[in-house]
Amino acid sequence: MPMRQEITPRKLPRQDRSRETVDALLEATSQVLVSEGYEKASTNKIALKAGVSIGSLYQYFPNKEALVAALIERHYRDMADICRHSMGDVGSRDLSDLIRDTIRAMVAIHAVNPKLHAVLQEQIPNVGKIKNLTELHRETREMVKRQLDARKDQIRVQDLAMAAFVVVETVDSLIHATLLTQDPMTWTTDQIVEEIADLLLAYLVKH
Repeated sequence: MPMRQEITPRKLPRQDRSRETVDALLEATSQVLVSEGYEKASTNKIALKAGVSIGSLYQYFPNKEALVAALIERHYRDMADICRHSMGDVGSRDLSDLIRDTIRAMVAIHAVNPKLHAVLQEQIPNVGKIKNLTELHRETREMVKRQLDARKDQIRVQDLAMAAFVVVETVDSLIHATLLTQDPMTWTTDQIVEEIADLLLAYLVKH
């Protein structure tokens, strides 16, 4: 059985210059992954793209896997921040508007460098970062459940945790099938939002 690669950074940046170096390395990792793919990416290519020496790279990261793991951490942290900002204030809007706002928020989450997102999705299991994706989905479901609970008199589904699960996972799957596909789509984002909203409202709303 192959040994799992070490993915823990060797040291954390504590000074501005060190943070700038790490940021440059992570940005370079992102660019190399998108342009060449995971298999062809290497620490030498990443260091060259970042404009730092290979020795400087190894001061912070022991290998390519550690760089990718750190990039996943940063990417999902950025996505979680967008999720909280987009879904944290829906006020007293009705259920129809809430669902559309939720879909737009999740579209915005996936719009954070979609090409990189697609590459990182493939590598999450390989670098042991599945918990990042799991935590993002859990947090999103909890936010949706709170909003559904405030409108439960409009909703036919009794188990709101299940309803939130269906909403989040349906939207996530359909966004992946449309926004992250390699095939060009002829539909606009607004069209996609409306179609998904119609689907979910048919599932949620009392008739």
